Amino acid sequence: MEKITGKPLEIIAHLMNAEDKEALYDLSPHKNVKKRSLNANNYFYLLITKIAEKLKLSLNEVHNMMLSSYGYPEYMDDKIVYFILPDRVDVNKLEGVHLKATAKTQTLSNGELNRVYIVMRGSHTYNSAEMARLIDGVIQEAEALDIETLTPNQKEQMLQQWGQIYEKHNTE
Repeated sequence: MEKITGKPLEIIAHLMNAEDKEALYDLSPHKNVKKRSLNANNYFYLLITKIAEKLKLSLNEVHNMMLSSYGYPEYMDDKIVYFILPDRVDVNKLEGVHLKATAKTQTLSNGELNRVYIVMRGSHTYNSAEMARLIDGVIQEAEALDIETLTPNQKEQMLQQWGQIYEKHNTE
């Protein structure tokens, strides 16, 4: 299936030249979201690495903990995605999936307790505002452990850089 992305006049021009004049197309507006800079992701990983070292945990565990605390859920068809696992599973040690525990549980006939988890999006999918919230939370966690973080001015400069990158990408 052909996917068309473009401004209204570009899409109209494309459709006017389409070979199949009877074809049906789905049209939805493209969401304009700020892209984040690689520096933001690097800073996120720098901080969670320092937190992991300080707490003597794996980087994966801290990564999952931070996404669970400060991240955003995965949506499919405008609904939050859930996952059910035995309650005995330490979801912070899982790789490739980020889960946030809910209070919802179910007891199986064998007495085993299962918990419902919210699937959290990976940080690589975050826009600038989402990444800023994640980094703010991680900074609080790092500061509570006496880990050096960016000064407010440095953080503001990083946020301004995100804005500049956003402007650059949207004017090209």
